[in-house]
Amino acid sequence: MLLFLVFLFFLGLVEPVFAVQVHGPPEGFYSHMLAHVIFVVAILFLLYFLRQNPEIKTLPWRYFRWSLFFFLLWNLDAMAAHFLKRELPEEAFYLPANPFEHVLLGPLSWKKWAFYIAHLDHLLCVPAMFFLMQSLRHFYYTKRNL
Repeated sequence: MLLFLVFLFFLGLVEPVFAVQVHGPPEGFYSHMLAHVIFVVAILFLLYFLRQNPEIKTLPWRYFRWSLFFFLLWNLDAMAAHFLKRELPEEAFYLPANPFEHVLLGPLSWKKWAFYIAHLDHLLCVPAMFFLMQSLRHFYYTKRNL
């Protein structure tokens, strides 16, 4: 009961937290892009290792390779979106305090269209997570049945 009361107390002190991270220029951008590059290198290493190992031909590993492929595409798309955002002038955006209300203003040029399309990265990230979950599910069931 005491733990529940403590939980309620802290629940009253909590402010909303959004899953949006703003990086201060220029160090934030460089460190964030470096993280993308390291992630790409790690994915390429894993894909190379899986290609070199012929014993890994089962369904869970196939799902895992598909997830790596989609995570690689998502990462490259996110990097392109970051670079395109730096190319656009600040007047191209309506940026109120709430990050969920940010709007890309017209007229739309090819850079704005590319930026908009690059921000549809969930179309790559969701399949990546789906295949990762399928892979983990199949790994779990194969180990459970042994």
